[in-house]
Amino acid sequence: MGDKLRAMRRTVLFVLASGLLLTACDPGSGTLLGDRDSGSQYTIDASALGDANLLDEYAGRVSVEGYGGTQAWELVSGELPPGLTLDGDGLVTGAPTYLGTFEFEVRVTGELLADNVQDTVAITVVPGTVDVQLGWLRDQTTRLTDNGDRMWDPWTRLANAGGDYTEVTLLYALYAPGDDGINRNGRGDDVVVGDVDPADVGVLLGAWSPVDDAGDGIEYIGDATFRAHEGTGEAPLTLELEGFDDVDTRVMVTAPDWCLEGDHPGGPGTPGFCA
Repeated sequence: MGDKLRAMRRTVLFVLASGLLLTACDPGSGTLLGDRDSGSQYTIDASALGDANLLDEYAGRVSVEGYGGTQAWELVSGELPPGLTLDGDGLVTGAPTYLGTFEFEVRVTGELLADNVQDTVAITVVPGTVDVQLGWLRDQTTRLTDNGDRMWDPWTRLANAGGDYTEVTLLYALYAPGDDGINRNGRGDDVVVGDVDPADVGVLLGAWSPVDDAGDGIEYIGDATFRAHEGTGEAPLTLELEGFDDVDTRVMVTAPDWCLEGDHPGGPGTPGFCA
């Protein structure tokens, strides 16, 4: 009887031990045994990376949820907003200089993280209190240098007029004021702070006003491009972008002997012949 009882006890202990072993090895059991060494139960927490205001000081942090050991962070791929940096402790600091949402992949290593933990996170830069306006690259449309920025409006020449400038395509951008604090839609010392998809910009071209009361002048053919015809003169232009103030300007077509520099009968920046 004693031998049978001892045998039954050994069987029960074996079954219990086997059950414990299976539980420790079963990933569906909820037990973390065997997982902690791999670091696979840890995830990156980016909830402290809020929106960043353009040109303002920013501080945010990435962390490992539920992890209390040492950690070292690094950027794997993508890019942070220009002006921001990630340090080894997971702290993101700086003053962002460009608008948009920037995605980047980060990786963390630590004493309790046998495997690297990494994920893709994002920071969105918004205007904040900065006066941001729609504008365009002036040198591309005026064919002038920074030192000779006399023509502020989009313009083109007639065919074979000192170069075949029969079309002009605006390169849109978002601008913030430079040191003088005045936003001129890309003129003067304005600074580019964001990209613009031309498809998002509404173009309203007004009635053509010829210089010599004759000839067709300019038409909008789409994709931010204007085409000149045989007349010289100007047409009012309004550019619209959702979330920003409208830009009122004009598009001009100049005569073949219109000069880039010099005095103009109607004053600087008017179509016509050089005096």
